[in-house]
Amino acid sequence: MKLRRLASLALAAAASACGTTEEPVKDPGPVEYRRPPELAEIRSLEDRRVYDETLYRHLKHPDPIVRRRTLAALGRVGHPSTIPHVAAALEDPDRKTIEDAAFALGLIGSPEAFDHLQPLLDSPEPDLRALALEAIGRLGNPAFAPYAVAKAKDGSSAVRREVATALM
Repeated sequence: MKLRRLASLALAAAASACGTTEEPVKDPGPVEYRRPPELAEIRSLEDRRVYDETLYRHLKHPDPIVRRRTLAALGRVGHPSTIPHVAAALEDPDRKTIEDAAFALGLIGSPEAFDHLQPLLDSPEPDLRALALEAIGRLGNPAFAPYAVAKAKDGSSAVRREVATALM
């Protein structure tokens, strides 16, 4: 909290010194963050290895933090029946939620997840391609190796690194 305040004041001082602002930026004061209460419920369900409508409902929560935590829980529970629900999050408007959905599909570890991960291999964004390869590598099915090999000459070093890891 203090670090944000100091950074805000430092930026205001720098802007003032450069003459780029007419009036100094005011300190916004302490910023309060309240953890969504759903996080405790998600953790409890995950600990009990429960995957049901309660978790699926949280995948539609307006707070991306709740959606992301739900995806982590579903991935750790690891039941193949959750794949359609997790895969639906690949269309989420929040980029981090998409990344967590891909990771959760890899954690589930079922070959059925491949069909949902495959489109990410052609993403224009290298980090999504790398995440897809990481998740596909976690599926542990040698039949998917040709898809990894096809990305061996990708322009992104992160993607090429994941190709090597996926083929191990």
